[in-house]
Amino acid sequence: MKKTISIAFAAFALLSFASCQKENLVPENQAPALRTITATFENNGTKTTLDADGKTPLWKSGDVIRVFGTRTEGKQYDDITLTTDGKTITFTTDLSGTLYAVYPASATTMESCSGSIDFTIPTLQDGTFGSANICVAKGDDKDNLVFSNVTSVLEFSQTASSTHVLRVAVTAANAIAGKLTATFGTGNKASISASELTGKIIWTTAAATAQNKYYVAVAPVE
Repeated sequence: MKKTISIAFAAFALLSFASCQKENLVPENQAPALRTITATFENNGTKTTLDADGKTPLWKSGDVIRVFGTRTEGKQYDDITLTTDGKTITFTTDLSGTLYAVYPASATTMESCSGSIDFTIPTLQDGTFGSANICVAKGDDKDNLVFSNVTSVLEFSQTASSTHVLRVAVTAANAIAGKLTATFGTGNKASISASELTGKIIWTTAAATAQNKYYVAVAPVE
């Protein structure tokens, strides 16, 4: 009887061991690896809101950056809403591969990127510095995104407090707004080409004062 019980226990132990081995062969579901991305500006005058000195560009809480990369499934971009202010900000993403980015996110309707970013300079603008600076970036091997502006920005002021509508117009041969493409080569710099441009920008405001400065974005072409 003792010998029978010992054999039964031995058989149970072998079955338990085999069951554990089988379970261990099944890989656990792992969360996608997160990358910490650092975003900065190329130089003064690039993006988004100027500091009190009127020169230093700052990211502001609430700014939204569209970042393109690669996922095995799902959307191939993230819209990152910033939660802090500063010249340098960090955020995380599980996008893999080379990263591309555009600010503001609303400047493009693209949902993936393989080396070029299409964006639009709107003909109807609100006169703020942030909206007038459209910036793009390509990530480096250290997960840095250094943004450079791809629009020219006109700064102006006006003295009539009753002005509610401003039109900036040029000849059709020198169109200043519309669709453009930023194309990245082997480096992190983008070259700009125009596709569909218009010759007029309209800026509207509910109230304008002589003390304020206003900005409009124009295409970086003559």
